[in-house]
Amino acid sequence: MTSPEDHHNPETSAEQLLRDYSDAALVGEAHALMHGERHLTIEHGYPETADDTARLQHLSDTAWRGRDGARTRSIGGGGDYTTITVEGPHAEEFVDSLAQLAQESLNPGWWKVRRSAR
Repeated sequence: MTSPEDHHNPETSAEQLLRDYSDAALVGEAHALMHGERHLTIEHGYPETADDTARLQHLSDTAWRGRDGARTRSIGGGGDYTTITVEGPHAEEFVDSLAQLAQESLNPGWWKVRRSAR
């Protein structure tokens, strides 16, 4: 008699590599969280208008100003998303306020706002 596991197709090398990469990313983010780092990712699509660019610039300017007990360490991403990394004892509160700004004031309706590194 065979078990259900015997019928499972083994992972390809590419699938295993993707699983390992995903696991490493989760461990890395957990390590950063333990050390007071917080992340905010906005999936905003590729900016197509001056208004799109202005919205992202406003978010970036606000993030770089920081606040007492929280400072932005980096802002990066790709053409269709932005990730903000904040550190300090009040990083979580600052990320919450940036998320609120992004979601409630700047979001044209299609942005996805997440408190993670993507």
